[in-house]
Amino acid sequence: MKNYVIGSTSNLLEKNVAWSALLKQSSVSFQSYGDISSGLMATNDIGVIIVIFLEDLIQNSLGDYSLIEKSNQAFFSLVEKRMMESDEPIIICLASRALTSAVASARNDTRLKAFHHGLITKLVEIRNTSNSVYFINMDDVFYGRGSDQIFSDRNWYFGRCRLSVDGLAILANSIAEIVHRISNPPRKVLVLDCDNTLWGGVVGEDGLQGLVLGQDGLGQAFVDFQKECLKLSRKGVVLALASKNNEQEVWDVFENHDSMVLKREHIASSKINWHEKALNLEELAAELDLGVGSLVFWDDNPIERSKVKAILPEVLVIEAPKNVIEWPNLINNLDCFSSFEVTTEDVHKVDQYRARAGFVRDSKYVDDTTSYLKSISLKPKIIPICEANLSRAEQMCKKTNQFNIRSKRYTLAELTSQNSDPNVDLFLVQLSDNYGDHGLIALVGIHYAPVNIAFIDTFLMSCRVLGRKLESWILNEALKLAKQRSVEHVLVDFIDTGRNSIAKDFLVTHGLSPSNRSNQLLQTVNQKALGKQEGILYELASMSFEIPNLEIYDGT
Repeated sequence: MKNYVIGSTSNLLEKNVAWSALLKQSSVSFQSYGDISSGLMATNDIGVIIVIFLEDLIQNSLGDYSLIEKSNQAFFSLVEKRMMESDEPIIICLASRALTSAVASARNDTRLKAFHHGLITKLVEIRNTSNSVYFINMDDVFYGRGSDQIFSDRNWYFGRCRLSVDGLAILANSIAEIVHRISNPPRKVLVLDCDNTLWGGVVGEDGLQGLVLGQDGLGQAFVDFQKECLKLSRKGVVLALASKNNEQEVWDVFENHDSMVLKREHIASSKINWHEKALNLEELAAELDLGVGSLVFWDDNPIERSKVKAILPEVLVIEAPKNVIEWPNLINNLDCFSSFEVTTEDVHKVDQYRARAGFVRDSKYVDDTTSYLKSISLKPKIIPICEANLSRAEQMCKKTNQFNIRSKRYTLAELTSQNSDPNVDLFLVQLSDNYGDHGLIALVGIHYAPVNIAFIDTFLMSCRVLGRKLESWILNEALKLAKQRSVEHVLVDFIDTGRNSIAKDFLVTHGLSPSNRSNQLLQTVNQKALGKQEGILYELASMSFEIPNLEIYDGT
Protein backbone atom coordinates (compact mmCIF):
# COMPACT_ATOMS: atom_id res chain seq x y z
CA MET A 1 0.00 0.00 0.00
CA LYS A 2 1.52 3.31 -1.11
CA ASN A 3 1.80 6.17 1.37
CA TYR A 4 0.61 9.69 0.57
CA VAL A 5 0.61 13.03 2.36
CA ILE A 6 -2.14 15.48 1.39
CA GLY A 7 -2.26 19.22 1.90
CA SER A 8 -4.77 21.85 0.85
CA THR A 9 -5.48 25.56 1.01
CA SER A 10 -8.93 24.54 2.33
CA ASN A 11 -10.11 22.24 5.09
CA LEU A 12 -10.71 18.81 3.49
CA LEU A 13 -12.71 17.28 6.36
CA GLU A 14 -10.41 14.28 6.60
CA LYS A 15 -12.89 12.26 8.70
CA ASN A 16 -15.57 12.50 6.01
CA VAL A 17 -16.68 9.24 4.40
CA ALA A 18 -15.85 10.77 1.00
CA TRP A 19 -12.21 9.75 1.50
CA SER A 20 -12.98 6.05 1.99
CA ALA A 21 -12.19 5.08 -1.64
CA LEU A 22 -8.72 6.60 -1.36
CA LEU A 23 -8.06 5.17 2.10
CA LYS A 24 -8.89 1.65 0.89
CA GLN A 25 -5.92 1.67 -1.47
CA SER A 26 -3.45 4.04 0.23
CA SER A 27 -2.22 5.23 3.58
CA VAL A 28 -2.95 8.96 3.71
CA SER A 29 -1.71 11.59 6.15
CA PHE A 30 -3.53 14.93 6.07
CA GLN A 31 -1.51 18.12 6.64
CA SER A 32 -2.85 21.01 8.69
CA TYR A 33 -5.43 23.19 7.00
CA GLY A 34 -3.72 25.72 4.70
CA ASP A 35 -0.40 23.84 4.47
CA ILE A 36 0.51 22.92 0.89
CA SER A 37 4.30 23.03 1.28
CA SER A 38 5.24 20.60 4.06
CA GLY A 39 4.31 17.54 2.03
CA LEU A 40 6.73 18.59 -0.70
CA MET A 41 9.52 18.52 1.88
CA ALA A 42 8.56 15.12 3.29
CA THR A 43 10.70 12.00 2.85
CA ASN A 44 11.20 10.95 -0.75
CA ASP A 45 9.49 7.57 -0.39
CA ILE A 46 5.91 8.87 -0.19
CA GLY A 47 3.55 10.46 -2.69
CA VAL A 48 2.26 14.02 -2.37
CA ILE A 49 -1.28 15.27 -3.01
CA ILE A 50 -1.97 19.03 -3.08
CA VAL A 51 -5.44 20.59 -3.43
CA ILE A 52 -5.54 24.31 -4.25
CA PHE A 53 -8.61 26.54 -4.38
CA LEU A 54 -8.22 29.77 -6.33
CA GLU A 55 -10.37 31.62 -3.81
CA ASP A 56 -7.98 30.74 -0.98
CA LEU A 57 -5.07 32.22 -2.90
CA ILE A 58 -6.78 35.50 -3.71
CA GLN A 59 -9.00 36.11 -0.68
CA ASN A 60 -6.76 38.88 0.74
CA SER A 61 -5.43 40.26 -2.54
CA LEU A 62 -8.05 42.97 -3.24
CA GLY A 63 -7.26 42.57 -6.93
CA ASP A 64 -3.45 42.89 -6.57
CA TYR A 65 -1.95 39.51 -7.45
CA SER A 66 1.73 40.48 -7.53
CA LEU A 67 2.48 39.17 -4.02
CA ILE A 68 0.56 35.96 -4.71
CA GLU A 69 2.54 35.39 -7.90
CA LYS A 70 5.79 35.68 -5.94
CA SER A 71 4.48 33.22 -3.37
CA ASN A 72 3.47 30.87 -6.16
CA GLN A 73 6.99 30.93 -7.55
CA ALA A 74 8.27 29.61 -4.23
CA PHE A 75 5.64 26.85 -4.34
CA PHE A 76 6.53 25.93 -7.93
CA SER A 77 10.21 25.79 -6.95
CA LEU A 78 9.36 23.30 -4.20
CA VAL A 79 7.43 21.15 -6.67
CA GLU A 80 10.31 21.19 -9.16
CA LYS A 81 12.82 20.35 -6.42
CA ARG A 82 10.66 17.43 -5.31
CA MET A 83 10.45 16.21 -8.92
CA MET A 84 14.23 16.09 -9.12
CA GLU A 85 14.68 14.27 -5.82
CA SER A 86 11.85 11.73 -5.87
CA ASP A 87 10.03 9.58 -8.43
CA GLU A 88 7.00 9.23 -6.15
CA PRO A 89 3.75 10.75 -7.53
CA ILE A 90 2.87 14.42 -7.07
CA ILE A 91 -0.86 14.96 -7.66
CA ILE A 92 -1.96 18.60 -7.87
CA CYS A 93 -5.64 19.56 -7.98
CA LEU A 94 -6.80 23.09 -8.80
CA ALA A 95 -10.39 24.27 -8.39
CA SER A 96 -12.15 27.63 -8.61
CA ARG A 97 -15.56 29.12 -8.11
CA ALA A 98 -14.73 32.67 -9.27
CA LEU A 99 -18.23 33.56 -10.44
CA THR A 100 -19.10 36.77 -12.23
CA SER A 101 -22.19 38.24 -13.86
CA ALA A 102 -23.02 38.04 -17.56
CA VAL A 103 -22.59 41.81 -17.95
CA ALA A 104 -19.23 41.85 -16.17
CA SER A 105 -17.85 39.03 -18.31
CA ALA A 106 -19.24 40.22 -21.65
CA ARG A 107 -16.33 42.53 -22.53
CA ASN A 108 -13.88 42.31 -19.67
CA ASP A 109 -10.91 39.94 -19.58
CA THR A 110 -10.20 40.56 -15.92
CA ARG A 111 -6.84 40.22 -14.14
CA LEU A 112 -8.33 37.37 -12.14
CA LYS A 113 -8.96 35.36 -15.30
CA ALA A 114 -5.43 36.06 -16.48
CA PHE A 115 -4.02 35.04 -13.10
CA HIS A 116 -6.08 31.85 -13.10
CA HIS A 117 -5.04 31.01 -16.66
CA GLY A 118 -1.38 31.63 -15.81
CA LEU A 119 -1.65 29.26 -12.84
CA ILE A 120 -3.11 26.50 -14.99
CA THR A 121 -0.48 27.07 -17.70
CA LYS A 122 2.36 26.77 -15.19
CA LEU A 123 0.96 23.60 -13.63
CA VAL A 124 0.53 22.02 -17.07
CA GLU A 125 4.10 23.01 -17.93
CA ILE A 126 5.41 21.35 -14.77
CA ARG A 127 3.34 18.24 -15.43
CA ASN A 128 4.71 17.94 -18.95
CA THR A 129 8.32 17.89 -17.74
CA SER A 130 7.94 14.90 -15.42
CA ASN A 131 6.19 11.54 -15.53
CA SER A 132 5.69 11.70 -11.76
CA VAL A 133 3.48 14.83 -11.78
CA TYR A 134 -0.29 14.62 -12.31
CA PHE A 135 -2.44 17.74 -12.64
CA ILE A 136 -6.23 17.62 -12.26
CA ASN A 137 -8.09 20.74 -13.33
CA MET A 138 -11.07 20.18 -11.05
CA ASP A 139 -13.10 22.79 -12.94
CA ASP A 140 -13.34 20.26 -15.78
CA VAL A 141 -14.43 17.52 -13.37
CA PHE A 142 -16.94 19.73 -11.53
CA TYR A 143 -18.39 21.24 -14.70
CA GLY A 144 -21.21 18.74 -15.15
CA ARG A 145 -22.58 19.29 -11.64
CA GLY A 146 -22.57 23.08 -11.56
CA SER A 147 -20.88 25.50 -9.19
CA ASP A 148 -23.79 25.88 -6.78
CA GLN A 149 -23.91 22.14 -6.09
CA ILE A 150 -20.13 21.70 -5.79
CA PHE A 151 -19.25 24.61 -3.53
CA SER A 152 -20.80 25.41 -0.16
CA ASP A 153 -20.80 28.79 1.57
CA ARG A 154 -22.13 27.13 4.72
CA ASN A 155 -19.23 24.66 4.88
CA TRP A 156 -16.79 27.50 4.27
CA TYR A 157 -18.01 29.75 7.06
CA PHE A 158 -18.56 27.00 9.61
CA GLY A 159 -15.76 24.57 8.70
CA ARG A 160 -13.39 26.41 6.35
CA CYS A 161 -14.18 23.81 3.70
CA ARG A 162 -14.87 25.27 0.26
CA LEU A 163 -16.78 22.24 -0.99
CA SER A 164 -20.20 20.78 -0.42
CA VAL A 165 -20.50 17.12 0.56
CA ASP A 166 -21.04 16.26 -3.12
CA GLY A 167 -18.07 18.38 -4.17
CA LEU A 168 -15.82 16.76 -1.58
CA ALA A 169 -16.86 13.29 -2.77
CA ILE A 170 -16.07 14.17 -6.39
CA LEU A 171 -12.66 15.60 -5.41
CA ALA A 172 -11.79 12.57 -3.27
CA ASN A 173 -12.93 10.10 -5.94
CA SER A 174 -10.94 11.96 -8.61
CA ILE A 175 -7.78 11.69 -6.53
CA ALA A 176 -8.53 8.02 -5.79
CA GLU A 177 -8.87 7.33 -9.52
CA ILE A 178 -5.46 8.88 -10.22
CA VAL A 179 -3.85 6.96 -7.35
CA HIS A 180 -5.44 3.72 -8.59
CA ARG A 181 -4.28 4.27 -12.17
CA ILE A 182 -0.69 5.02 -11.06
CA SER A 183 -0.50 1.56 -9.48
CA ASN A 184 -2.82 -0.38 -11.80
CA PRO A 185 -2.84 -0.51 -15.61
CA PRO A 186 -6.08 0.25 -17.45
CA ARG A 187 -8.33 -2.49 -18.77
CA LYS A 188 -7.33 -3.56 -22.28
CA VAL A 189 -10.33 -5.14 -24.02
CA LEU A 190 -13.91 -4.05 -24.61
CA VAL A 191 -16.05 -7.12 -25.36
CA LEU A 192 -19.31 -6.23 -27.08
CA ASP A 193 -22.55 -8.05 -27.66
CA CYS A 194 -24.17 -7.43 -31.07
CA ASP A 195 -28.00 -7.61 -31.18
CA ASN A 196 -29.52 -4.65 -29.32
CA THR A 197 -26.02 -3.51 -28.37
CA LEU A 198 -24.24 -2.49 -31.58
CA TRP A 199 -27.56 -2.14 -33.36
CA GLY A 200 -31.22 -2.25 -32.47
CA GLY A 201 -33.05 -5.47 -33.22
CA VAL A 202 -32.04 -9.10 -33.79
CA VAL A 203 -30.34 -9.70 -37.12
CA GLY A 204 -31.52 -13.33 -37.28
CA GLU A 205 -35.16 -12.19 -37.05
CA ASP A 206 -35.23 -8.66 -38.45
CA GLY A 207 -32.74 -9.09 -41.26
CA LEU A 208 -30.11 -6.60 -42.38
CA GLN A 209 -32.53 -3.88 -43.46
CA GLY A 210 -34.78 -4.29 -40.43
CA LEU A 211 -32.15 -3.28 -37.90
CA VAL A 212 -32.43 0.02 -36.02
CA LEU A 213 -29.20 1.70 -37.03
CA GLY A 214 -28.39 5.05 -38.59
CA GLN A 215 -31.82 6.62 -38.61
CA ASP A 216 -32.84 9.45 -36.32
CA GLY A 217 -33.56 8.71 -32.67
CA LEU A 218 -32.43 5.31 -31.38
CA GLY A 219 -30.75 4.42 -34.67
CA GLN A 220 -28.48 7.44 -34.32
CA ALA A 221 -27.79 6.56 -30.68
CA PHE A 222 -26.46 3.14 -31.77
CA VAL A 223 -24.29 4.86 -34.39
CA ASP A 224 -22.92 7.28 -31.79
CA PHE A 225 -22.22 4.38 -29.43
CA GLN A 226 -20.20 2.69 -32.16
CA LYS A 227 -18.32 5.94 -32.75
CA GLU A 228 -17.28 6.02 -29.10
CA CYS A 229 -16.13 2.40 -29.35
CA LEU A 230 -14.05 3.32 -32.39
CA LYS A 231 -12.48 6.23 -30.50
CA LEU A 232 -11.43 3.82 -27.78
CA SER A 233 -9.93 1.51 -30.40
CA ARG A 234 -7.86 4.38 -31.77
CA LYS A 235 -6.50 4.96 -28.27
CA GLY A 236 -5.34 1.36 -28.00
CA VAL A 237 -8.39 -0.38 -26.50
CA VAL A 238 -8.90 -3.78 -28.12
CA LEU A 239 -12.41 -4.50 -29.40
CA ALA A 240 -13.85 -8.03 -29.35
CA LEU A 241 -17.26 -9.63 -29.84
CA ALA A 242 -19.13 -12.15 -27.72
CA SER A 243 -22.51 -12.70 -29.32
CA LYS A 244 -25.10 -15.47 -29.36
CA ASN A 245 -25.76 -15.44 -33.05
CA ASN A 246 -25.08 -16.99 -36.41
CA GLU A 247 -21.58 -15.83 -37.28
CA GLN A 248 -22.13 -15.16 -40.97
CA GLU A 249 -25.19 -12.98 -40.26
CA VAL A 250 -23.16 -10.84 -37.86
CA TRP A 251 -20.33 -10.32 -40.35
CA ASP A 252 -22.91 -9.54 -43.01
CA VAL A 253 -24.01 -6.56 -40.91
CA PHE A 254 -20.42 -5.43 -40.39
CA GLU A 255 -19.62 -5.65 -44.07
CA ASN A 256 -22.85 -4.61 -45.78
CA HIS A 257 -24.88 -2.27 -43.56
CA ASP A 258 -24.29 1.29 -44.72
CA SER A 259 -24.60 2.78 -41.22
CA MET A 260 -22.07 0.51 -39.49
CA VAL A 261 -19.22 2.61 -38.06
CA LEU A 262 -17.31 -0.40 -36.76
CA LYS A 263 -15.89 -2.65 -39.46
CA ARG A 264 -14.61 -6.18 -39.32
CA GLU A 265 -11.00 -4.99 -39.28
CA HIS A 266 -11.64 -3.13 -36.01
CA ILE A 267 -12.44 -6.39 -34.21
CA ALA A 268 -9.37 -8.17 -32.83
CA SER A 269 -11.11 -11.40 -31.83
CA SER A 270 -14.64 -12.78 -31.73
CA LYS A 271 -16.75 -15.57 -30.31
CA ILE A 272 -20.01 -15.66 -32.23
CA ASN A 273 -21.82 -18.84 -31.25
CA TRP A 274 -24.47 -20.17 -28.88
CA HIS A 275 -22.18 -20.96 -25.97
CA GLU A 276 -22.30 -19.30 -22.56
CA LYS A 277 -20.84 -15.79 -22.61
CA ALA A 278 -18.55 -16.54 -19.66
CA LEU A 279 -16.94 -19.43 -21.56
CA ASN A 280 -16.53 -17.23 -24.62
CA LEU A 281 -14.89 -14.51 -22.53
CA GLU A 282 -12.40 -17.00 -21.12
CA GLU A 283 -11.54 -18.18 -24.63
CA LEU A 284 -11.19 -14.60 -25.87
CA ALA A 285 -8.78 -13.79 -23.05
CA ALA A 286 -6.76 -16.93 -23.81
CA GLU A 287 -6.51 -16.07 -27.52
CA LEU A 288 -5.31 -12.57 -26.68
CA ASP A 289 -3.02 -14.03 -23.98
CA LEU A 290 -4.52 -11.76 -21.33
CA GLY A 291 -6.14 -12.42 -18.00
CA VAL A 292 -9.91 -12.11 -17.82
CA GLY A 293 -9.26 -9.16 -15.50
CA SER A 294 -8.30 -7.19 -18.61
CA LEU A 295 -11.82 -7.51 -20.05
CA VAL A 296 -14.74 -5.09 -19.93
CA PHE A 297 -18.07 -6.63 -20.96
CA TRP A 298 -20.94 -4.62 -22.50
CA ASP A 299 -24.24 -6.42 -23.10
CA ASP A 300 -27.78 -5.07 -23.13
CA ASN A 301 -29.15 -8.26 -21.51
CA PRO A 302 -29.17 -8.10 -17.67
CA ILE A 303 -29.34 -11.89 -17.42
CA GLU A 304 -26.15 -12.30 -19.46
CA ARG A 305 -24.47 -9.61 -17.37
CA SER A 306 -25.47 -11.32 -14.12
CA LYS A 307 -24.17 -14.70 -15.25
CA VAL A 308 -20.81 -13.25 -16.29
CA LYS A 309 -20.46 -11.40 -12.97
CA ALA A 310 -21.22 -14.59 -11.05
CA ILE A 311 -18.86 -16.85 -13.02
CA LEU A 312 -16.07 -14.36 -13.83
CA PRO A 313 -15.98 -11.71 -11.08
CA GLU A 314 -12.64 -10.39 -12.43
CA VAL A 315 -14.39 -9.14 -15.58
CA LEU A 316 -15.71 -5.59 -15.34
CA VAL A 317 -19.36 -5.81 -16.39
CA ILE A 318 -20.92 -2.50 -17.39
CA GLU A 319 -24.46 -2.04 -16.12
CA ALA A 320 -25.76 -0.43 -19.29
CA PRO A 321 -28.93 1.64 -18.81
CA LYS A 322 -32.06 0.48 -20.60
CA ASN A 323 -32.15 3.73 -22.57
CA VAL A 324 -29.61 3.47 -25.40
CA ILE A 325 -29.55 7.27 -25.67
CA GLU A 326 -27.44 7.29 -22.49
CA TRP A 327 -24.82 4.88 -23.82
CA PRO A 328 -22.55 7.20 -25.89
CA ASN A 329 -21.95 9.53 -22.97
CA LEU A 330 -21.54 6.64 -20.52
CA ILE A 331 -18.87 4.85 -22.54
CA ASN A 332 -17.11 8.15 -23.25
CA ASN A 333 -16.76 8.71 -19.50
CA LEU A 334 -15.61 5.22 -18.52
CA ASP A 335 -12.46 5.53 -16.43
CA CYS A 336 -11.44 1.86 -16.69
CA PHE A 337 -9.72 2.42 -20.06
CA SER A 338 -8.13 5.77 -19.20
CA SER A 339 -4.37 6.01 -19.54
CA PHE A 340 -1.98 8.84 -18.70
CA GLU A 341 -0.27 8.50 -22.07
CA VAL A 342 -1.09 6.89 -25.40
CA THR A 343 2.04 5.73 -27.23
CA THR A 344 2.42 4.83 -30.89
CA GLU A 345 2.47 1.20 -29.80
CA ASP A 346 -0.91 1.63 -28.09
CA VAL A 347 -2.48 2.94 -31.29
CA HIS A 348 -1.47 -0.25 -33.12
CA LYS A 349 -2.68 -2.62 -30.42
CA VAL A 350 -5.77 -3.74 -32.31
CA ASP A 351 -3.69 -5.07 -35.19
CA GLN A 352 -1.18 -6.64 -32.78
CA TYR A 353 -3.78 -8.41 -30.68
CA ARG A 354 -5.62 -9.57 -33.79
CA ALA A 355 -2.33 -11.06 -34.94
CA ARG A 356 -1.89 -12.69 -31.53
CA ALA A 357 -5.37 -14.22 -31.66
CA GLY A 358 -4.76 -15.57 -35.16
CA PHE A 359 -1.46 -17.11 -34.11
CA VAL A 360 -3.04 -18.81 -31.07
CA ARG A 361 -5.92 -20.21 -33.14
CA ASP A 362 -3.65 -21.57 -35.86
CA SER A 363 -1.00 -23.00 -33.52
CA LYS A 364 -3.62 -25.21 -31.82
CA TYR A 365 -3.67 -27.43 -34.89
CA VAL A 366 0.12 -27.71 -35.34
CA ASP A 367 2.02 -30.95 -34.68
CA ASP A 368 5.55 -29.77 -35.57
CA THR A 369 6.06 -26.45 -33.77
CA THR A 370 9.52 -25.78 -35.22
CA SER A 371 8.39 -26.24 -38.82
CA TYR A 372 5.32 -24.11 -38.20
CA LEU A 373 7.34 -21.24 -36.69
CA LYS A 374 9.78 -21.42 -39.61
CA SER A 375 6.86 -21.12 -42.01
CA ILE A 376 5.45 -17.86 -40.64
CA SER A 377 8.47 -15.72 -41.62
CA LEU A 378 9.53 -14.46 -38.21
CA LYS A 379 11.61 -11.28 -38.57
CA PRO A 380 13.05 -9.95 -35.28
CA LYS A 381 15.16 -6.80 -35.23
CA ILE A 382 17.28 -5.02 -32.62
CA ILE A 383 16.15 -1.41 -32.15
CA PRO A 384 18.51 1.00 -30.34
CA ILE A 385 16.95 3.14 -27.61
CA CYS A 386 16.28 6.71 -28.72
CA GLU A 387 14.08 9.63 -27.71
CA ALA A 388 11.26 8.40 -29.96
CA ASN A 389 10.92 5.01 -28.23
CA LEU A 390 11.96 5.77 -24.64
CA SER A 391 8.35 6.12 -23.53
CA ARG A 392 7.61 2.65 -24.94
CA ALA A 393 10.60 1.23 -23.01
CA GLU A 394 9.29 2.83 -19.80
CA GLN A 395 5.78 1.56 -20.50
CA MET A 396 7.06 -1.99 -20.89
CA CYS A 397 9.01 -1.71 -17.62
CA LYS A 398 5.85 -0.67 -15.82
CA LYS A 399 3.42 -3.15 -17.38
CA THR A 400 5.25 -6.37 -18.25
CA ASN A 401 4.76 -9.06 -15.61
CA GLN A 402 4.85 -12.60 -17.01
CA PHE A 403 8.10 -12.71 -18.96
CA ASN A 404 10.18 -10.35 -16.83
CA ILE A 405 13.41 -11.53 -15.20
CA ARG A 406 13.66 -8.88 -12.46
CA SER A 407 10.48 -6.76 -12.83
CA LYS A 408 12.37 -3.54 -12.15
CA ARG A 409 10.06 -0.61 -12.89
CA TYR A 410 12.58 1.85 -14.29
CA THR A 411 11.50 5.43 -14.93
CA LEU A 412 12.13 7.45 -18.08
CA ALA A 413 15.01 9.28 -16.36
CA GLU A 414 16.61 6.02 -15.21
CA LEU A 415 16.37 4.46 -18.67
CA THR A 416 17.85 7.61 -20.20
CA SER A 417 20.75 7.41 -17.77
CA GLN A 418 21.34 3.73 -18.54
CA ASN A 419 21.22 4.38 -22.28
CA SER A 420 23.97 7.01 -22.00
CA ASP A 421 26.20 4.78 -19.82
CA PRO A 422 29.11 3.29 -21.85
CA ASN A 423 29.04 0.23 -19.58
CA VAL A 424 25.44 -0.62 -20.48
CA ASP A 425 23.88 -2.09 -23.61
CA LEU A 426 20.18 -1.20 -23.68
CA PHE A 427 17.98 -2.11 -26.62
CA LEU A 428 14.45 -2.93 -27.75
CA VAL A 429 13.33 -5.73 -30.04
CA GLN A 430 10.80 -5.40 -32.85
CA LEU A 431 9.06 -8.39 -34.43
CA SER A 432 6.98 -9.00 -37.53
CA ASP A 433 5.72 -12.20 -39.14
CA ASN A 434 2.98 -13.40 -41.46
CA TYR A 435 0.37 -12.34 -38.88
CA GLY A 436 1.50 -8.71 -38.89
CA ASP A 437 3.86 -6.21 -37.31
CA HIS A 438 3.92 -6.78 -33.55
CA GLY A 439 5.85 -3.58 -32.85
CA LEU A 440 8.35 -3.14 -30.03
CA ILE A 441 7.87 -6.19 -27.83
CA ALA A 442 11.00 -6.72 -25.74
CA LEU A 443 13.53 -4.73 -23.72
CA VAL A 444 17.02 -5.87 -22.68
CA GLY A 445 19.58 -4.12 -20.52
CA ILE A 446 23.08 -5.57 -19.99
CA HIS A 447 25.40 -3.99 -17.43
CA TYR A 448 29.13 -4.71 -17.67
CA ALA A 449 31.44 -4.89 -14.66
CA PRO A 450 35.20 -4.21 -14.76
CA VAL A 451 36.02 -7.90 -14.23
CA ASN A 452 34.64 -9.30 -17.51
CA ILE A 453 31.17 -9.93 -16.13
CA ALA A 454 27.92 -9.18 -17.93
CA PHE A 455 24.88 -8.70 -15.69
CA ILE A 456 21.54 -8.98 -17.48
CA ASP A 457 19.67 -6.39 -15.49
CA THR A 458 16.58 -6.21 -17.70
CA PHE A 459 15.08 -8.94 -19.87
CA LEU A 460 11.37 -8.60 -20.50
CA MET A 461 9.06 -9.51 -23.35
CA SER A 462 5.42 -8.84 -24.14
CA CYS A 463 3.08 -11.77 -23.64
CA ARG A 464 1.66 -11.01 -27.11
CA VAL A 465 4.57 -12.83 -28.76
CA LEU A 466 4.98 -15.78 -26.42
CA GLY A 467 5.14 -19.14 -28.15
CA ARG A 468 7.44 -18.01 -30.97
CA LYS A 469 10.70 -18.94 -29.14
CA LEU A 470 11.77 -15.34 -29.63
CA GLU A 471 13.40 -15.30 -26.19
CA SER A 472 16.05 -17.72 -27.55
CA TRP A 473 16.94 -15.36 -30.38
CA ILE A 474 17.10 -12.37 -28.01
CA LEU A 475 19.41 -14.18 -25.57
CA ASN A 476 21.69 -15.10 -28.46
CA GLU A 477 21.84 -11.46 -29.57
CA ALA A 478 22.62 -10.39 -26.00
CA LEU A 479 25.48 -12.90 -25.81
CA LYS A 480 26.88 -11.61 -29.11
CA LEU A 481 27.15 -8.14 -27.52
CA ALA A 482 28.72 -9.59 -24.39
CA LYS A 483 31.31 -11.52 -26.40
CA GLN A 484 32.34 -8.29 -28.13
CA ARG A 485 33.40 -7.05 -24.68
CA SER A 486 35.36 -10.24 -23.89
CA VAL A 487 32.91 -11.23 -21.16
CA GLU A 488 33.72 -14.43 -19.24
CA HIS A 489 30.65 -14.70 -17.00
CA VAL A 490 26.98 -13.88 -17.62
CA LEU A 491 24.85 -13.35 -14.53
CA VAL A 492 21.11 -12.91 -14.10
CA ASP A 493 19.43 -12.00 -10.81
CA PHE A 494 15.98 -13.62 -11.01
CA ILE A 495 13.44 -11.96 -8.70
CA ASP A 496 10.34 -14.09 -8.15
CA THR A 497 7.21 -11.92 -8.20
CA GLY A 498 4.76 -14.81 -8.19
CA ARG A 499 3.73 -13.92 -11.74
CA ASN A 500 6.92 -14.52 -13.73
CA SER A 501 7.45 -18.28 -13.52
CA ILE A 502 7.83 -18.54 -17.31
CA ALA A 503 10.86 -16.26 -17.07
CA LYS A 504 12.46 -18.62 -14.54
CA ASP A 505 11.71 -21.61 -16.78
CA PHE A 506 13.41 -19.74 -19.62
CA LEU A 507 16.61 -19.35 -17.59
CA VAL A 508 16.76 -23.04 -16.73
CA THR A 509 16.09 -24.27 -20.28
CA HIS A 510 18.64 -21.86 -21.77
CA GLY A 511 21.72 -22.91 -19.88
CA LEU A 512 21.60 -20.74 -16.77
CA SER A 513 21.62 -22.28 -13.32
CA PRO A 514 21.87 -20.95 -9.74
CA SER A 515 25.47 -19.85 -9.24
CA ASN A 516 27.51 -21.79 -6.69
CA ARG A 517 30.07 -19.01 -6.75
CA SER A 518 27.69 -16.14 -6.23
CA ASN A 519 29.36 -14.81 -3.11
CA GLN A 520 32.80 -14.88 -4.72
CA LEU A 521 31.48 -13.19 -7.87
CA LEU A 522 29.64 -10.52 -5.95
CA GLN A 523 32.72 -9.70 -3.91
CA THR A 524 34.77 -9.13 -7.02
CA VAL A 525 32.22 -7.09 -8.93
CA ASN A 526 31.82 -3.36 -8.67
CA GLN A 527 28.46 -3.09 -6.89
CA LYS A 528 27.45 -0.02 -8.84
CA ALA A 529 27.88 -1.90 -12.09
CA LEU A 530 26.17 -5.07 -10.94
CA GLY A 531 23.49 -3.64 -8.74
CA LYS A 532 22.09 -5.09 -5.56
CA GLN A 533 21.31 -8.81 -5.67
CA GLU A 534 17.70 -9.28 -4.61
CA GLY A 535 16.74 -12.71 -5.89
CA ILE A 536 18.46 -15.90 -7.03
CA LEU A 537 21.70 -15.32 -8.92
CA TYR A 538 21.93 -17.43 -12.10
CA GLU A 539 25.07 -17.93 -14.16
CA LEU A 540 25.51 -19.10 -17.75
CA ALA A 541 27.51 -22.32 -17.70
CA SER A 542 29.66 -21.33 -20.67
CA MET A 543 29.86 -18.49 -23.17
CA SER A 544 29.89 -21.20 -25.85
CA PHE A 545 26.67 -22.80 -24.61
CA GLU A 546 24.43 -23.81 -27.49
CA ILE A 547 21.15 -21.92 -27.27
CA PRO A 548 18.08 -23.92 -28.37
CA ASN A 549 15.53 -22.96 -31.04
CA LEU A 550 17.87 -20.77 -33.11
CA GLU A 551 17.17 -22.86 -36.22
CA ILE A 552 13.74 -21.19 -36.31
CA TYR A 553 15.44 -17.88 -37.00
CA ASP A 554 18.06 -19.05 -39.51
CA GLY A 555 18.50 -16.35 -42.13
CA THR A 556 17.13 -13.49 -40.02
